[in-house]
Amino acid sequence: MTSPNRSGRTRDPRRRQFTLLGIALLGFLSCGWAFAADRDALSDYLFIPANDYEFSAGSYSLMEMGEPWTHEDNLLSICPDAIARVYNGLIYVIERAGCDNILVLDPHDDFSVVLQFSTGPGSNPQDICFVSSSRAFITRYDTAELWEVNPLTGDHTDTIDLSVLADGDGWPEMMGMAIYEDRLYVSLQRLDRDYYWTPVFPSYLAVIDLATNTLIDQDANSPGLQGAELLATNPSTLLLQDPLSQHIYVGETGSYGVQDGGIEAFDPATGQSLGFVVTESDLGGDLNVWTSADMMRGFAVVLSPSYTTSVVAFDLQTGSSLGTVTSSDEYDYVALAVDPSYREVYVADANYTQPGIHVFDSETFDPLSGLIDIGLYPRWILPMHGPASDIGPTPDDERGARVRGQSPGVLEAWPQPAWGSVEVAFTGLGSQIVDLSILDAQGRLVKAVAHDLSGPLRQAFRWDGTREDGRPAPGGAYFVRASGGDGQITRGIRLLR
Repeated sequence: MTSPNRSGRTRDPRRRQFTLLGIALLGFLSCGWAFAADRDALSDYLFIPANDYEFSAGSYSLMEMGEPWTHEDNLLSICPDAIARVYNGLIYVIERAGCDNILVLDPHDDFSVVLQFSTGPGSNPQDICFVSSSRAFITRYDTAELWEVNPLTGDHTDTIDLSVLADGDGWPEMMGMAIYEDRLYVSLQRLDRDYYWTPVFPSYLAVIDLATNTLIDQDANSPGLQGAELLATNPSTLLLQDPLSQHIYVGETGSYGVQDGGIEAFDPATGQSLGFVVTESDLGGDLNVWTSADMMRGFAVVLSPSYTTSVVAFDLQTGSSLGTVTSSDEYDYVALAVDPSYREVYVADANYTQPGIHVFDSETFDPLSGLIDIGLYPRWILPMHGPASDIGPTPDDERGARVRGQSPGVLEAWPQPAWGSVEVAFTGLGSQIVDLSILDAQGRLVKAVAHDLSGPLRQAFRWDGTREDGRPAPGGAYFVRASGGDGQITRGIRLLR
């Protein structure tokens, strides 16, 4: 099938022809086979890990954002229990229970496998968090040991024992991670495996000194080493961090069937909880998963006592409900993603007879598509801003995407918010551009992108999301400033981690 994208070009996603002879063959596909994406044509898209109903085989699909949501399905054999992260333009597929490894794909090279490395037998990895291009941490759910690895090579470089923060069964059940300055925060569920996996109060955020890879005691008045106590138990979703305040948001499910959880805000600068920003009572059920693109409006999958699922919207600043996006009388909805540039919310529906992806307007909650069948049962949704071309300025469309042909004296940055790198383009400012820089919210230099430029009136550059020392800049608010002979232009940007 050859499909158009929004630039008017076409792509042939079957340049590497192969046929799936049923789900059973997925486990035998070569890991070298992948979606043959034309890097000059692929635009903003979703990376969707999926599995068969029995969790015996998995693959991933790609679906473009924006109508008509063109998609290609069952593109590479992966673990049936997988989620994904993105860093420096590479996709890190976290292959969880029974697979225990990290698969690294390069979207710039037809989604080829560039690296695959083990997280240890029986480790059940849950998240990967990057300190730099050569240093990352992996939470290993079925062990008490947090691993440091070199993501360039897959080498295991250090181990941090978290058993001191475990409950009585010795397992801390580590989940999500976030970084603030020189500290790593790790959410710990603390479930009693000897008693039906019951949550043990309290659950913690473990706090780790990144300079020494040692745990930092969060309560000097109590004997032993303590983590930062959470208000509820069972932090069952990955951590989100507000790019402006740097507050860490923790989704806590508590006990199923009891509305005792919610989304808690934690201030890493003070080490204090800011309380629940929204409770399960506000949401109307048990919190399963949640997401937000701007930390203003959130979306959550909630579970009723009868195990039906709904997607609800809420205001992260006030905690107030904004309404129900969609609901099902089955345990169907398993993952969410939202992209503000397209005003789209994506819902993964794992219904037994009709699995697929739903698309809704993120502001009106109107359905924008029927159910989009991606072949298998979707389990995760990772928004990606395409490895080339169409993430730049394009003609206006009805959703107000981006603008082409700006007049002189204009500075553009996209995508907004950015998940890792930012494209910056400027027009005008006289015959010579003196400086193009990234500043933090206090106006301090983060990175000089370019100096003493001359040439075309319109030029474009990429900020890779790093600071002058090469380390990743934390998520937050930044400014890009272009200075030249006719003055300077400044534009705010958001960087997500």
